[in-house]
Amino acid sequence: MELYRQVLAFLTVVGFVGAYPGGPPVGACQHMFPVEHNRTAQNTTAPFEVAISGTKYAGGTEITVTVRNTSDTYFEGLFVQARRVSDNVNETIGSFEVPTGQNLKTMDCLSKEKSAVSQSKKAHYTEKQFTWIAPADFNDDVRFRATIVHETHDFWVDVFSNTMRYDASLEVKNTNGAATLATSVLTIVASALFILH
Repeated sequence: MELYRQVLAFLTVVGFVGAYPGGPPVGACQHMFPVEHNRTAQNTTAPFEVAISGTKYAGGTEITVTVRNTSDTYFEGLFVQARRVSDNVNETIGSFEVPTGQNLKTMDCLSKEKSAVSQSKKAHYTEKQFTWIAPADFNDDVRFRATIVHETHDFWVDVFSNTMRYDASLEVKNTNGAATLATSVLTIVASALFILH
């Protein structure tokens, strides 16, 4: 089983940077690698990390995700999704926004819009940053899963971020914020009507 996993993992790299320098095909979304070649992933600690700006979320929370090197090793490709900690391969969680001009793109994976991020151009990178937006009506533990490619035959799979946990109090804050805004709007309207009369 482990050998099968390693063989499949290699295929991610060729799909990411070899055959697809502009990012992986959508066929790689489920297991995060395409099935085309026969090579193994690195089994050492990845010289990269997936850092996050927070470990708590609620519906609509925005989390900054940073993929960066932890040594002098650059990367040429990346493929990132948010998954349940239980890692259901048939599900991605939330959506992403990427900055313009940074050679990044979003992908629609597993029938969900903007549910993955990859490179849009092969180059040497040391850090890439983008935003994840938490979905509504979801409260399971989530973490980011990444495949990161140094060069075509040198790559790491299953590079994980810290775990994010749902925090209901953030939902309350969001609700209170909306209520406060609604109250302010009503106050302004009432004042305008009073002046007109």
